Amino acid sequence: MQKNLLLLLLLLLINLTTAAAQNQRHKAVVDRFVSDFNDSNFETIYKSFSARMQNSKPKKYFFDIFSRVRTQDGRILSLDLLSYRENSLNRSQAKYNAHCETGNISIKITIDDQGQIIGLYIKKAIYM
Repeated sequence: MQKNLLLLLLLLLINLTTAAAQNQRHKAVVDRFVSDFNDSNFETIYKSFSARMQNSKPKKYFFDIFSRVRTQDGRILSLDLLSYRENSLNRSQAKYNAHCETGNISIKITIDDQGQIIGLYIKKAIYM
């Protein structure tokens, strides 16, 4: 029992440390993404992408993904920060478990030093 409690406290401490490490710029971008996603403002999300990301796929590709996830899982109700890291180029990447109205999804968002999204990965979360 004590081992389980110790493990739980350790995991909680790691989660709090990771959450504290997330910088304000990254948090603002993620908060805006969630708000726009929940309001189905896919155009605004697309405009937050870097030019390179916008040119990587047709706009319809991104809109179809957002629409499908929004339809299947609903609005994002909360995010659990799983990991966060920055590199020497002031790029930051965070992985989240997103709790939605009808399911959970994993989201990974990478932003550049200008606060533009340069990487976005959304996957249906599967728990056992």
